[in-house]
Amino acid sequence: MANINLIVEVDRDQVEFLKQNGYKLSIAKTVANDTGSNISVIWSGGDFFYSNEFQWSDDYQVFAAVSYTVGALVVARTEFQDIEFGQTCTMDKAGNMNPAVGEPDQSGTFTVKNEWTNPASVGVSCTLTVSGQVVANLPFYVSPDEVVVDGTINLTPIDKVAVWFQELNATGTMIDKITGPMWTVDFTGQNPKDVTISYNKAGEWQNGPLPTDEN
Repeated sequence: MANINLIVEVDRDQVEFLKQNGYKLSIAKTVANDTGSNISVIWSGGDFFYSNEFQWSDDYQVFAAVSYTVGALVVARTEFQDIEFGQTCTMDKAGNMNPAVGEPDQSGTFTVKNEWTNPASVGVSCTLTVSGQVVANLPFYVSPDEVVVDGTINLTPIDKVAVWFQELNATGTMIDKITGPMWTVDFTGQNPKDVTISYNKAGEWQNGPLPTDEN
């Protein structure tokens, strides 16, 4: 299980400027499904400071969401069920999400089956620690396309996150695109799992911490 740590540093003048103009620090996580990969939910969007730390690992949950609606907050229709790679959760005919079954593996993918009487949007969540505050079952994905009755969706969370500033962004808001300059941090494969990036005095993203003269 990968333990990932991301530190985002923001120049002090930019902290003041961005807050005065209503901007939030946002991160979102990529998920691949049967038709491609995308970002569909703001995993964390809120207040920020000079140093901001985000930590997570592969402790995933799945659930059925009421719908995928751009601009709206994620609302769960079912309970959250823990799931590991290689396992399957089934939403039954009564509309309950059942516990995961199957032998866990290292595939990086898990499956949700929809046996409910209607098509369903499927969501994925994970515990995220933001600057020391632990938030369990925090959604980071809702399938833009509903899973048809008796259909399945294969989901592969990818340890690649987008970081950006945007006005009025709230944690759990569903999106279809990112507006404004963003920085992508790739934790996949053999890439480092402990990374620092920064937003400098010129208002530009960069790898590594801020220079000491911008502290």
